[in-house]
Amino acid sequence: MAFLDNSGDIILDAVLTDAGRKLMAKGDGSFKIKYFSFFDDEIDYSLYNKDNQTGQEDINILRTPITEATTAASFAPTHHLMTLRGLDSTILYLPVAKYNDNTRTGQYPGFPFASTSDNNETANQVVVICDETTENKYVGEKSTGDKNTPNGFITGWNSEKAKGDRIVVDHGLDTTQLSYQMELDRALQETAWTVELDKRFGAIIDRNGRLADRVFVDNDNIATYYITAPSFFRMNIPKETKSDSVIGGPRGPGLEYSILSSVELQTDYLFDKLGLQATNYTPEQSDSSTRTVKYIDTIVKVRGQNTGAAIDVSVRFIKTPQS
Repeated sequence: MAFLDNSGDIILDAVLTDAGRKLMAKGDGSFKIKYFSFFDDEIDYSLYNKDNQTGQEDINILRTPITEATTAASFAPTHHLMTLRGLDSTILYLPVAKYNDNTRTGQYPGFPFASTSDNNETANQVVVICDETTENKYVGEKSTGDKNTPNGFITGWNSEKAKGDRIVVDHGLDTTQLSYQMELDRALQETAWTVELDKRFGAIIDRNGRLADRVFVDNDNIATYYITAPSFFRMNIPKETKSDSVIGGPRGPGLEYSILSSVELQTDYLFDKLGLQATNYTPEQSDSSTRTVKYIDTIVKVRGQNTGAAIDVSVRFIKTPQS
């Protein structure tokens, strides 16, 4: 929904998204709106000018065009407004979600992005291997040395293998002004997350290889997962170990998940329809002489349901072309 005009009479325009209409169309009485969220993504607060005459400091903000309501579920608000349950006047920092790219060692490992040398000169991506042939190319055909998958790669075609390669999202107050050994107020902690991923490409799994609860799929094939299971949460990071998290200050429970690639991505069809091809793509991990891969790039959206802290993770699905 959206305010159509921010001067004079207040007009509120509310429409259902594609997902909402699909739920309402069931006609079984199960469609009931219990929660809603306000957001201010279109507002640029840097336009506030304290040097303007009294009463005019925020005039440029008030003149900002307001986003109209849209039925597209893909239009996901980023900056949600929230109630801090009595902390509004005392809170100094808001929580953020950050990708933990620490090494994959220790009791609380991170998950580094694939290196540019391993990923066709593309930085800041997680790479998902979509079939056994492609896995063998990067691991099985290596004649000597370490036969593990490269950093930043998930063996996504097999849940038993994929569950060991988990993306880590840390949550908390990212500041050095407050000690990381302080307790994060419960009002600022996350107890539920939503994760969005195109269902044609894969699904979200936990540390045990079990699928997350998928609540709906919109008309653009984007599946939304509502995550509350403890097997997805990173809990009890020792306060005395600062380097276990990429959050500088007090930390709350984080999120751990992996990606299981879809059966459809074990064929070339979607790669030919939606993807691209790289002719010189071979990580240093591999001795394979076959350097051509097909790939699809996408985004996995993660958002905390309490504080609205959000992060987008860039993911690349790869597959060796069928002969």
